[in-house]
Amino acid sequence: MKNWKKQSLSTFLGLQLALLAAVAFSAQAAAIETNAAPAGFAVQKSVFDDDLKNGRDPMFPRSLRRGKAVAAQAPVIAPLIQLTLKGISGSGNRRLALINNQPVAAGETAVVKIATGQVTVHCWQVLENSAVISIEGAAEKKELRLRDGL
Repeated sequence: MKNWKKQSLSTFLGLQLALLAAVAFSAQAAAIETNAAPAGFAVQKSVFDDDLKNGRDPMFPRSLRRGKAVAAQAPVIAPLIQLTLKGISGSGNRRLALINNQPVAAGETAVVKIATGQVTVHCWQVLENSAVISIEGAAEKKELRLRDGL
């Protein structure tokens, strides 16, 4: 009697295993069939109109960044008013000019801080009460004089 129960249990489990395998195989076959593109199906590409005249940025509707690009302007030459000759030291051929707290000798080029940023200054000559300089980007030479009383 035990043999008969054992045989029927193993048969039952075998049938269930076969049924489970058949269901899995049919689901896999169905997935392959459903994932295939139908015959004559063409993938369409999205087309976006990026014309600056049409539309605006929905997050920043008043933004002007989509407007026409402005060409970069030529560098602004620092006004001579922002450069000050603070002092002259040394004697003879070894004089130093102190321009906006930056020491410069004749023939040297230095970066000088001004109110609007920095400017490159070339010192041509250091005289007794003045210094002859040129500012980068400007062709003409300028003479900076000491204040009266220094």
